[in-house]
Amino acid sequence: MKDLILKCFAYTCYLPFQMMFSYVVGPILGAILLVGGLGVLMLILGYEDGVKAFRKEWRESAALI
Repeated sequence: MKDLILKCFAYTCYLPFQMMFSYVVGPILGAILLVGGLGVLMLILGYEDGVKAFRKEWRESAALI
């Protein structure tokens, strides 16, 4: 009986946090890391090789921005 109660308690604690991370925190964290990663890449490459090349390719791809 003790094992059953512990398993039920474990699942009632684990599943809500897993769902929150999967559907709320995960996409937010992914967006932050993507933007931050591009920012660091632009810092490493510099203005000529990074920013200018990125803007040129962005315009040629017919993006909506």
